[in-house]
Amino acid sequence: MITVPVQSLKPGRILAADIKNAHGQLLIKKAMEVTEKHLRVLKSWGVVEVQVEGDPTDTTDEMVVEQFSPEILEQARTEVLARMRHNSVEHPAIDELVRLSVQRRARQLTGAASP
Repeated sequence: MITVPVQSLKPGRILAADIKNAHGQLLIKKAMEVTEKHLRVLKSWGVVEVQVEGDPTDTTDEMVVEQFSPEILEQARTEVLARMRHNSVEHPAIDELVRLSVQRRARQLTGAASP
């Protein structure tokens, strides 16, 4: 199973988990093949990442979300949330901004090059 940002998701991938909106309503069932219509639905509901079938150790897949140690991720998330403490992380746009900021800070903490 691979976690993929919706912005990188391409039609034809197979979903590894049900996708639900913020209210718990089912948007797309597990094992469905992603279509252009699904991409529009995901974006309109503010879904920022999904799980698709695939081997997480396959680093040739450009859609794989970077993996960091739990300690690095926790430190990065703590720092980012402290800076964004006046924002509502329940809002899909802010949630995505936090996710991207945590990834960037984790890369900085590990000395990895930024894309």
